[in-house]
Amino acid sequence: MTERGSATTFVVVLMVPMLAMAALALDGGRILAARRQAIDVAQNAALAGAQAADESSVRGGTVAVDERQAIAAAEAYLTAADTDGQVRVVTASGEVRIEVTTTVAVATPWLAMVGITERQVDGAAVGRLTRGVDAADT
Repeated sequence: MTERGSATTFVVVLMVPMLAMAALALDGGRILAARRQAIDVAQNAALAGAQAADESSVRGGTVAVDERQAIAAAEAYLTAADTDGQVRVVTASGEVRIEVTTTVAVATPWLAMVGITERQVDGAAVGRLTRGVDAADT
């Protein structure tokens, strides 16, 4: 009995799972990097929106923000970062929050072999406005 060609069959059978694992490793890394990027952009956009606070009101003991200006600043950051996202200003119990969510599309060239050509990853961040320290606090 001959064993001719048995190594070829063995290699062909193992090649499919090995390629699938390589695809998961390579494209999975791309997805994780994109998720980190989405979170970073959301955090920086929230910071940009929070910086629209009225400084004198924060130092005076209250927290006030021009909602339109805060949203415009955060959206400007999202546009500069070429990232899709949503911004909203929430005021509750005396606290002002700038909430930003982002969405990044990631191409998955290796997983495209099994029909997964793209993944959407999301990021979220909240910028909270709080009262700063003034001369009376020192």
